[in-house]
Amino acid sequence: MPRSLDVEERFRVVADYTYDWESWIGPDGRTEWVNPAVERLTGYTVAECLAMADYPLAIVHADDRPRLTEVLRSAARGTSGNDLEFRVKRRDGTERWAAISWQPIFASDGRCLGYRSSVRDIHERKRFEKRLRDAQERAALAARAKSDFLAHLSHELRTPLQCIAGFAELLARTPLDDEQRRWLGIVEQRGADPARLLP
Repeated sequence: MPRSLDVEERFRVVADYTYDWESWIGPDGRTEWVNPAVERLTGYTVAECLAMADYPLAIVHADDRPRLTEVLRSAARGTSGNDLEFRVKRRDGTERWAAISWQPIFASDGRCLGYRSSVRDIHERKRFEKRLRDAQERAALAARAKSDFLAHLSHELRTPLQCIAGFAELLARTPLDDEQRRWLGIVEQRGADPARLLP
C-alpha cells in the first residue's frame, strides 16, 4: 500500500508527470512554476525557463509572437481560451507546432493567483494536415489536367471528323448496298458527336 502523501507531494506527482507543458504565471506577471514536460517539447529545462525574462515568448517562433503576446495579456486580465496554435522554436533550432489553452486560477479564499497555461504538442497532426492538403492539391491538379487534355483532344478531333462527315455526306449520294449504308450510318452517327469517341 502506498504511503500517504502530503498536499505538496501529491501536487508534484501529478504536475511533474503531466504530459503537456504546464505553466503558472502569477498576478505580477512572474513565472511561478513550469513542469518538466517543457523540456520534451522545447529542449529547455525548467530552470532555464524560470530564468528567462520574457518566458514563454523567448521560445515562440518570431512570426507567432505578436499573437501569443496578445493571448498572454488577455490571460493576465482573467480571460480563458483554448487551442490557439503557434510554433515553438526549440533549443536545437527546429520548430514544432503546439496549441495553448489558458485560464485564471484562484486561491480558496478567492484571491486571483494569476493564470495557468497548458501547451500540447500538435506537430504530428499539423504534418498530417499538410500531407492531406498536398494530396488534395495534387488530385485537383490532376483532375484539371485531365479535363484540359480532353477539351484539347476534343478540339483537335473536330477538324478531321468534320472532314470525314463531309466525305460521308458525299458518299451517301452515291449508290451503296445495304452493308455499305449500315457502315456509313455508323460513321455519320459517331461523327455527329465527337465526345462519344473519347473515354
